[in-house]
Parts: sequence; C-alpha cells; structure tokens
Amino acid sequence: MVLYGLLDALDSSTLPFTITLILVVIVFCVLFKQNRRKQREPPVLLNLIPHLGSALTFGADPLKFLHNAKESLGSATFASYIAGKRMVFFTSPSSWPEILRAPPSSLRFDVVGLEVMANAFSVPNSKAKMAQIGVGGKATHAQFIKYLSTKEHLDNLSSKARDSLYTTLTATAATAAATTTTTLPLYGTIFPIIFRATMCSLFGNDHPLSTSSSFHEDFSTFDDKFPFLAGGAPPIAFKGATSALARLASTLTYKTAPKDASGIMKARHELFSTFDMSDKERSYCQVVMVWAAVANTIPACAWTILYILKNAEAKAAVEKEVRGIASGAGDYDVTKFDEMPILTSCVTETLRLTSASLTVREVGSGGFQMKDGTKLREGDRVAIYPPILHFDNSVFEDSKTFRYDRFIKSPELASKVMPFGGGISRCPGRFFAQREVKAFVCAVFSACTIDLADPSTPFPNFDPNRVGLGINQIKPGEDVQIKIRPTNKQN
Repeated sequence: MVLYGLLDALDSSTLPFTITLILVVIVFCVLFKQNRRKQREPPVLLNLIPHLGSALTFGADPLKFLHNAKESLGSATFASYIAGKRMVFFTSPSSWPEILRAPPSSLRFDVVGLEVMANAFSVPNSKAKMAQIGVGGKATHAQFIKYLSTKEHLDNLSSKARDSLYTTLTATAATAAATTTTTLPLYGTIFPIIFRATMCSLFGNDHPLSTSSSFHEDFSTFDDKFPFLAGGAPPIAFKGATSALARLASTLTYKTAPKDASGIMKARHELFSTFDMSDKERSYCQVVMVWAAVANTIPACAWTILYILKNAEAKAAVEKEVRGIASGAGDYDVTKFDEMPILTSCVTETLRLTSASLTVREVGSGGFQMKDGTKLREGDRVAIYPPILHFDNSVFEDSKTFRYDRFIKSPELASKVMPFGGGISRCPGRFFAQREVKAFVCAVFSACTIDLADPSTPFPNFDPNRVGLGINQIKPGEDVQIKIRPTNKQN
C-alpha cells in the first residue's frame, strides 16, 4: 500500500524511471543473496541470472560446468544457485562417503523425496508425510530388502519378465517380417515391450497396466514432462501429462491386490491400506512405484543393446553366453544371470557411460559442518554427480569408450560405478533393474535376429532435460533404426 501511494504521488514523467530503479534494486538484492558467501562456506560461483542461476549451463553439459567451476574457483566444493535452489556441489569423490554416511537428520533425503512426490505425482503435502513411510520408512525398507534383494523373489520377478519379453519380442519380429516395414526405431520399439514386461512382473499378466496398449503411451506422456513437474512447474501448464498420470492412477484404485501380483506390490498395498488416505490418494502414491520401475530401465535396455550391436566382438561374446544358459526357445535360466560375466560387464559399462543421476540431500536444522571445517547452511542442497568419477581417465582408462570386457579384466572397478545413487537414497530396485536388462538382452538374442539398419549410424545424443534423473534418455528425434526378424527367418 505504501508503494502504491508513492507511485501515485510521482509525476507521470518520472514513473518509468522510478519503476525501473525499483526493479534494479530488487534484482540487486536477489543477486546479492545468491552470491553471498559466509565465513568457512564453500566459494560461490558468481551468476547474474536471478532465480534461474546456473540451471541452463549445468543442464547443457553437467561435466563441463562442474570442471570449469572447479578450475575457476580453485575448489572442489562450491555453491551455485540452480532454479531457485542453493546447490553445493562436491566434485571430489573423496568427500562423498562423509556425505552419504551423514545422519539423516543432518543431510536429509526425505525433504527432497517429499518435494518430488508432491510436485510430480500430485500427492498433497499433508498426505505425503504418510506416503513417505512407503518410500523410505522402516516398514517399506524391510519390504524392499525382502522382495527386491533376495534371490527367491528376484528369480520370480525375473521369470515373469523373461516370459513377457520373449513373447512380445517374438510377436514384434514376426509382425515386422510379415509387413513391408524394413526398419523400426530402437527406442520406440523397446519402450512398450519393457513397460509391459515390468507391469507383468509387478502386477500380474491380467492387470490393466499389463494388458492395455494405451497405458505405455500415458506413461510416456507423463514421463516426458516429469522433469518439469518434479522441478516445481505448475501442473496446469502440463495438462496432458497430469491427465495421463490420472489415467495411470485409475488402474491402481483396487480394493485388494491382484492375486498374481508380485510380493512387493501385495506388501505395499497392505501397508498403504493403513495410511489415513483415500483410495485415490493411495493410487497416486503407487504410481511412484510404476515410474521408479520403468523410467530408467527402458533407456538402460536401449543403450545396452545399442552398445552391444555397435561392437561386433561384444555381440558375438554375448550371443555365445546367452546360448550357454538357454535350454530351448525363450527358455533361458534366470537363476544363472549372475554367472554371465560378459553380459554383466556390458550392463555395468553401459550404466557407467549413460547414467546421469544426481544424489541430493538437504541440510537440516542448524546447518552442517564437514570434517574439514566446511560449513553448509540450513536449507542448502548438497549434490554429488557420479559421472565425474565415471569419466575420470585416471580411474577408467579411455573412459569415454565402451569396453565390453572392462569389468572382467578389472572387476574391482565395478564398485566405483554409481548409477543408482548412494546412501539412504540408493535405488532399492537396482538388483531387479539390472536383472531385467539382462533378461531383455537374453530375450533379444533368443527370440529374434536384430541388427542396426546402418552400422555407421552415430550414437544419439542425450536428452538434456533428463540431467540428474537417472539414466540418460535418447534425445527426441535421434532414435536409431534397427532391423528385426524372427530367428528362423532369413533376409
């Protein structure tokens, strides 16, 4: 009201100048806050863009951004504003264990997880606190250990995925052979196949998510806008994505879990039934599991098969290894996945080259002080970007090159690959995800013959919108064309 009164009292000729001056002062104050450094805090990367900060530069090339900032500031730890958040990047892997092992109350993941659930999955904040029990609480942690880490349950999930993958790939190859279509897009072909296989594994063969061809399209629509929604963009700006989310959630409003659902989904359904939430709210929380199960597995499968197809020696070695565990058409033994060193090395190497996960914590009440004396403010977002290590030539020789046998020759290096995050936020489904990638590769070489339409086709670029979210996706418009046909079908 005071500001309006002052503006009314000003002469009309001076009004534009006054408004401009006020805006300049506001911008100056914002920039001062963004670039201020307190005693013993990390150096701040100077940025003159209010709120947005270094978001565009970081998103365009994270590794280049981090290396340049480290060099210009002379510090492996520095702060920078990114999309309204004060981020503190730790670029030295030697500091990561201290961060990942810090007390959850000091460096909090729950705040970050709740924010994503509220922003992207339309879970109201008041309800999200209870839903978080189903994400990182003790009860569900025990479920994850039991159903996603033990061999018995992993074998069961893997067997369901195998059966679906083989059946769908066989049908896809037969359809391609029976039509005039000579090539298919790799990612576009893989997407519905992996989506259906994962849904069959989790919810059973008869669940709508497993049987309807429209739901993988809904998932694609939602996932395409997920980075913007998770970042806090208003849902009204992405009505197509929020409508797709609602349709996915509508399939999960059942009163009882399907009889052939996996153990993990039955256990989650039982746990969620104890929350003070409506069935609709529970269903939105369950979509989180759907997203977590396929959003990164699909691109991981695509990149793995692409790297194998681009390397003749790798392809021959993997095909031979697959034949070693197969006893018939589509009948390969999922219990022997851990006895496939070549395929395991291929998958690990692919994850090293394509992961872009950003491990984030929020500094809790009272701030946090590192052992070296570095102080972090309450509310700071602490960030670790593992590709810094993945592309360190002193650790991984010729780090930008795919070497299918890298982890056979140097198995100790596998522990330095961090595609699934770390600490309390480490992906609990990582074992099944890796098994599903292996199941997919085995199904490909069992059900069909697959080749690149043009072996000289360059690798596609990464989608810059997915930085920090897990496995990089192929940039839209750069899908690779493949030829696929049944194994008993000649050219």
